[in-house]
Amino acid sequence: MKKALILTFTILFTAAVVFGCTPAKNQPVNTTPTPGGQPNGNQGITVNKIGFEVLDPEKLPKDKASLIEQTKENRGYLYWQDGEGYVIAIFSGQKPSAGYTIAVKSVEDNEGRTVIVVEEGAPSGPAATVITYPYIVIRAKGITDNFQIADTEGNAFEYLGGTPGADSSDAAQITTGLYTGRIDTNSIEVKLEDGSVKAFMITEVIGAFDNLKDNTNIRFVYYTNGYGQNIITDMIK
Repeated sequence: MKKALILTFTILFTAAVVFGCTPAKNQPVNTTPTPGGQPNGNQGITVNKIGFEVLDPEKLPKDKASLIEQTKENRGYLYWQDGEGYVIAIFSGQKPSAGYTIAVKSVEDNEGRTVIVVEEGAPSGPAATVITYPYIVIRAKGITDNFQIADTEGNAFEYLGGTPGADSSDAAQITTGLYTGRIDTNSIEVKLEDGSVKAFMITEVIGAFDNLKDNTNIRFVYYTNGYGQNIITDMIK
């Protein structure tokens, strides 16, 4: 009898040890990632390199070429869609001499943001003393219009306008000033009565300046468009 009790106790103790050390099949598994490990079920930030092509400004539609001419003296960017993708024009702004350059190093899609890195260069030696406006126009596909554009040092390029192709944002104004000369084919410089000097686009009245001498007083009508550009629409004699 005593031996039977000892045998029964031994069997029960052995079973308790064996089954107590075996994990339950339905026991929940801890899926919390450990530091340095890969997150379970989550993906890292996705960055995709985007191919792009550099466009010849002379082959752009006339309205877009005119828009660039009106905007190029400012640092920043414009964009529009042309049926093949997004066209982005990036401007370094007005420079005091030749020899300045601008190039796009990379275009990336970063979780829905279009990140563009631009490289700007300065003259490496003596350069002609002439005002220049370096800019570049590219086209890229498979991107969004959530742009983040900066140079290699992290200096951002601001968007030059509200809505691409926006019209006048201010009412027409009449003013008088001293015409000091042309900046380029489509723009002039005027010293206003308050002493400030401003640039004006003359694409709508370009013939009026064909024979106009520098340092001539002029009176004219103009407005400021959505990109902050001053556009002369009429000359007053």
